[in-house]
Amino acid sequence: MDKKTHNVIIQSLRKASLRWRVRNEVITESKVRVEEGRYKNGNQRYRVYFRCASCGELFNRKQIDVDHKDEVGQFVDYNTFVERLFCEKSNLQVLCKEGCHAKKTKVFNKNNAKKNKAKKKAKDVLDFL
Repeated sequence: MDKKTHNVIIQSLRKASLRWRVRNEVITESKVRVEEGRYKNGNQRYRVYFRCASCGELFNRKQIDVDHKDEVGQFVDYNTFVERLFCEKSNLQVLCKEGCHAKKTKVFNKNNAKKNKAKKKAKDVLDFL
């Protein structure tokens, strides 16, 4: 399979995971209703926020991401990728985008880059021998 087709499949799977039932359940479970005054007719006014699993702060829907506790990581094969992407609810958490999710992703990417660099170096050594 050529690389372009492979990338289209991966992109389609990631997009499908955004509509996945378990992912939406995790979002729903992090919902918090906060009283914010009253309407003119006297009824209580509420606003819905979502609690970050890491810092505990409240955010609106656009400010959160659903994160895999155990990262999906790099592509190994399709079965492994799908298994990691469509995981159990216990492996998902709601994190704030700008703070907690960004920090976690940065650490993961940095560690991943180090692993890839070490693998490349080991491969170069083996190729040299």
